[in-house]
Amino acid sequence: MSADTGTMALADGTVLGMSPLVPSDRAAVDALHRRCTPATLERRYFMPLVRLSGAMFRRLADPAYGRSVAVRDGEHIVALAHLMVTPEDRDVGDISVLIEDAWQGRGLGSALTRIVVEQAAALGFAGLHADMRADNERMRAIMRSLDGADGRAGDAELSLNWWTW
Repeated sequence: MSADTGTMALADGTVLGMSPLVPSDRAAVDALHRRCTPATLERRYFMPLVRLSGAMFRRLADPAYGRSVAVRDGEHIVALAHLMVTPEDRDVGDISVLIEDAWQGRGLGSALTRIVVEQAAALGFAGLHADMRADNERMRAIMRSLDGADGRAGDAELSLNWWTW
């Protein structure tokens, strides 16, 4: 998630490109959202959002609000990861990940989340925060594997995770 373009290798040997999200990625991000199922989009946005608003996309692509990385298979963006400044506490980063359905279950979510955690530490964040649906077992397992505190209040829809180092 640095300013440099790079690659990541999945456990099965697939090599994907990584680069910062930039304004010219708008069409590719829209295409990613069209390829995702409503369930995947709801796990990421808590509603079946099929297209980001212009303001939402600009915020994700603007380094002043944090860092976003696009993961590419050729010309297609297949995943996005975001490390955003939390307005309530500028020392805490908010993380989120969206992975196209066809790419889920291949280690991409774990790899992207590790990159976000490493980037947050390098940028001097005191901790990380992530909201997710309580039934998002894959993401909750990833967070636990990275020493994130897994919290759930009763039948709450969202699970809250924090890291400090």
